[in-house]
Amino acid sequence: MKEKELLDKKREILKKLTLDENIILENLEKFVNLSIKFFKFDVNAGEIVITTNYQLSYEEKIYLLLVGKYFVNQYGIIENYNSNRQQIKEELEIPENTGISNQLKNLLEEKAIKKIGKDDYIVNIFIMEKKLIELNQKYK
Repeated sequence: MKEKELLDKKREILKKLTLDENIILENLEKFVNLSIKFFKFDVNAGEIVITTNYQLSYEEKIYLLLVGKYFVNQYGIIENYNSNRQQIKEELEIPENTGISNQLKNLLEEKAIKKIGKDDYIVNIFIMEKKLIELNQKYK
């Protein structure tokens, strides 16, 4: 077997272990199906509309907003899918005098989101399925 051919076969086998965004894209439909009962987005404005059908906590709403931002980015509406604290509070209409530090800290600790830069947050796409399954089980 040629060296290149051997390397290709190894990579095909090891592909299951990689944290490659292309692997995540293969599962995009699954992620959408796990998200559909929690939010929709406006294709013109890129606005994420979180459902009022469930009594979601601020922490869950923050997570779903960041998931929604990822989908809106993948749809091609927005360039980046990160949000800072102020943007999150404004988009979720969280009162000015209400802090979200604890919620962000909890999401960071469980690795559901990542902090980038000084005060920007993104969803961790590599564990999105696990977190969305948990939310679906909680809100049947």
